[in-house]
Amino acid sequence: MMDHRGRKGTRQKHFGWVALAALGVAVLALAWASAAPAVQSWSDPGDKPTPQFVPSPTGTPLPTWPALPSRPPVAVWPTPVAVPITGTPGLEGSVTPTPTIPIPTPVPDIRASVRTINLLLLGSDRREDEHSGRADAIILAIIFPDVPAVSLLSIPRDLFVFVPGRGMSRINTADAYGGAELLKATLRYNLGLRVDYYIRTDFDGFKRIVDALGGIDVSVDCHLEDWRADPQAPGGYAPFALEPGIRHMDGDLALWYVRSRYTTTAFDRDRRQRKVLRAAWQQALRLDVIPKVPELWNALHDAVQTDLGLTDVIRLAAIGARLDSGRIKSRAISESDGTVWTTPDHQWVLLPNWERIEPVLRDAFTPAPPVERVSVPVEVWNGTQVADWPLVAADRLAEEGFAAILSDADRRDYAQTIIIDFSSNNAWLQRLRQLFHVAPGQVIRQPAPGSPIPYRVIIGRDFNVCASSSVPLLLTPTPTATP
Repeated sequence: MMDHRGRKGTRQKHFGWVALAALGVAVLALAWASAAPAVQSWSDPGDKPTPQFVPSPTGTPLPTWPALPSRPPVAVWPTPVAVPITGTPGLEGSVTPTPTIPIPTPVPDIRASVRTINLLLLGSDRREDEHSGRADAIILAIIFPDVPAVSLLSIPRDLFVFVPGRGMSRINTADAYGGAELLKATLRYNLGLRVDYYIRTDFDGFKRIVDALGGIDVSVDCHLEDWRADPQAPGGYAPFALEPGIRHMDGDLALWYVRSRYTTTAFDRDRRQRKVLRAAWQQALRLDVIPKVPELWNALHDAVQTDLGLTDVIRLAAIGARLDSGRIKSRAISESDGTVWTTPDHQWVLLPNWERIEPVLRDAFTPAPPVERVSVPVEVWNGTQVADWPLVAADRLAEEGFAAILSDADRRDYAQTIIIDFSSNNAWLQRLRQLFHVAPGQVIRQPAPGSPIPYRVIIGRDFNVCASSSVPLLLTPTPTATP
């Protein structure tokens, strides 16, 4: 596992603004809406209730706009040459001969079978006293306007790639070297990703956007702890933790949530970024933001940098208004899609493995099918006193291809989470066991051929749907603020 923990000064510099740019898009009602998964419910918690499916709301039809054009960037690639890269592949401390890594040749463009608009969402680590910064959050929103559907693809900032005109480097440095245009060229050269437009924000812009929404409600599925700024604490920082549940976040707390990696990894942070995107879009829907796009643009356009104009934003908003919440994909280039590497100056990077990455990209460029065609229904009964745990479970189930049907258990003192299996599909059962971290002894088999509900999950006090691992927060030495 890559160790992405670091000293406080480093973490303060790498703001990791994630959804920031993305949040700007959410506030402006752009089309990559990732509304929360539809939760089904029924009134009778008996053995074989009839599911009452809650349809997705139908928005007011908006005018048909001319097609938003795709704008492939123009790039001239240098002749590839071999360059020596010194460092240690694999785990830190291992001894491996230093190889020579050739500059890779450009990969073919990844293309969808239908038209796409590819919007690059960037979070910058630029400080107030700096003119430029690195892209600490990189998410490509792949919009299928004719379907409509959206894929959100997270690209790790530590991916070690060829930056045209600069050489081998982390992918996020391209933004510092040459801005969004060089980052666009870098993405196309190394990953075959054509970028049509971009939107970027930084620390202050992120907080302004979240606060302008009145805060956001985030489904927190993992315990998370890290240092957080506290002017009353020694050194200006104090330990802070979030427990699983639906947590309302203002701009400051949301920023802490999307950039924290002290007790987790950068890959888990990427996942949290996409969760914040969904929460921002939900809030935008609740506030009926789409009709207010021009007003919001005037108020918040200085919180972001973008090559989108107001007309472009309105057109994207019209696409978003037609998007069903179930036709959203979240995909990521993960640690398993490359090789961990330690550079001579002791930086952790990820060397891309194209054979592993290409299927991820092609999946992201395939529109999500209608949710009713793929979702497996699962009853979720709350056997605890914690009211919002079923909502967290429903959010995680939706991410894994299940549709939650919420109800209450016969009592509220279950010590362990239990899965009742009415089916004979071991593949789906194994996915449920992994999702809820349930041991084989906590599975009860009750075959019921023809049952419309193949599984029931009764949530106990050991409820755990965390999708990542973490390490304890080290409380010593007390960190000091970075000048």
